[in-house]
Amino acid sequence: MQAQNQSQNSSNGDDSKPNSRVDCRSAAQRAVDDSGGQLLSVRLSGGQCIVTILVPGSGDNARPRKMTIQVSR
Repeated sequence: MQAQNQSQNSSNGDDSKPNSRVDCRSAAQRAVDDSGGQLLSVRLSGGQCIVTILVPGSGDNARPRKMTIQVSR
């Protein structure tokens, strides 16, 4: 009985996580494509995806800058 309950609990928990990850992945991909930057991190906070990107600097020898974007799922 315990093994069945554990497998049911793990499958229920796994069902919600991939959907959240897929949503944040697509949001992150859009943000990277739009900015032309490099993805640094993605996290879920309060129903929104927080995407951090390293964006190339503008001009000669300009340092890249870090940009954080909040995207609704």
